[in-house]
Parts: sequence; structure tokens; C-alpha cells
Amino acid sequence: MKVDLPFRYKYVGRKYRQVKRTPQLLHEFGKIALREIRAEIDKTDLKDKDKIKASLKYKIVATRTAHKVVILLEHVAVYQDEGVRRHQMRYIRNRVILIELDDLERPTHKDYQQGVGFRTIRDKAPTHPGIKGRHFIERGVERAREEFIQILIKEGLSQ
Repeated sequence: MKVDLPFRYKYVGRKYRQVKRTPQLLHEFGKIALREIRAEIDKTDLKDKDKIKASLKYKIVATRTAHKVVILLEHVAVYQDEGVRRHQMRYIRNRVILIELDDLERPTHKDYQQGVGFRTIRDKAPTHPGIKGRHFIERGVERAREEFIQILIKEGLSQ
């Protein structure tokens, strides 16, 4: 998720240049954003909250015309954040997958010994029911943005 922030430009010579403190301000926004996103993750009922929070990072992308803060989430929680539509799971067809004992239709003696069952999906691919998006990253970034704009106003750097 990329975030555009309001910064004041100064006219110097033939070019507009951003205020000198831009990199420090962007790092400050990144830290605030991670803090707010982690607070939003704590409010959800996700299973691996600690792993999700540990995989959160931010990166500053600077081009000639703009500076952006990019929030990175290196966990499958991206799908829980954005949501997934209902779909046929063709990607598991002709593959051996692990199935919990409770979900097996006819468990064998070997399944009971192992504690889980392994099945090859051959005929029709099962349907994924879909997941409704929780949008915890979006809410956390929005709260961080509001807090950061207040910091910019206090320092007199906002447009």
C-alpha cells in the first residue's frame, strides 16, 4: 500500500525542492504507521498475531517527483486483510494435500495413526468459500496519516 503525504516544496533556482527533513519525516511516518497497524491487528481475531506483526515493514521509495512510504506485509495475512473471492481451487487438483481428521469423510486406520489424512484431489476441485476482507492495514494507515498531519501542522510543514 503506497501512501502520499502532503509536503511543502520550496522554489530553489529552476527546481522545486522538498524541505530538508523529508527523509526523517518519512521514517517517522513509517514508524507511526507500523504502530497503528499493529494496534489494529491486536483488535482482530487473527490466529498468528505475533507473526503478522513481526512481518510488517516499511520502505521509502524516492523518485525525482515524489517520495512514498510503502507498507510491506510478508505474511499470508494479506489475503485476510484484502479478502478473497469464492473460487474453484484448481491449483490443488492432482496434488496430495493434508486434511484434518475432523474434515475427512472416511478416515482409514493409517489416518488415525498419523493423526491427519493425506488425499489426492483428482475429480472436481473443491470450492473455496471466500474470505471477507478485514482492512486492518487501511484503517491503521488512515489513523497514522491523521496523526502525522497533526505533527506536520505543529511543525509548520503542511501545505
